Amino acid sequence: MNQISTTNLIFLIDFLNIANLEKRNKWYPSMVAYNRVWKKLKYDLFPEARIFAIADPHAPARIYETEEYEDCVRYGYIIQVPSGKEADEYILRYAKDRENCYIISNDKYEEYVFEDELRNRIITVYDIILLIKKHPYLFDLVN
Repeated sequence: MNQISTTNLIFLIDFLNIANLEKRNKWYPSMVAYNRVWKKLKYDLFPEARIFAIADPHAPARIYETEEYEDCVRYGYIIQVPSGKEADEYILRYAKDRENCYIISNDKYEEYVFEDELRNRIITVYDIILLIKKHPYLFDLVN
């Protein structure tokens, strides 16, 4: 059986979309959900893949764990788009230019027009959970 190579894979996380899966004080998106997704991808599923997030410019004002967020930006785990821009546009453009790039988001980006090939590379957190539950043996093959 062939081994699945993960060396060239890129997973691009839609930061605020994923951070909104778990809130603090009922209102604030949290680093908790982002950290869970990042760690699951990096440590359990695809250790050799490049994994990072792109965030909107207003993310620091919205996120509950501001210092942790700023550390992730400083170390390159999260890339914050410039003021006046939207993360969605950067995410889609980056993934479009790289056929080995998959978007982790619960957003289907329906307000944007793009090819089905790119749409097929949008993976939700729930897709990952279902894949692991349905095919646990696949992950024995991952490098």
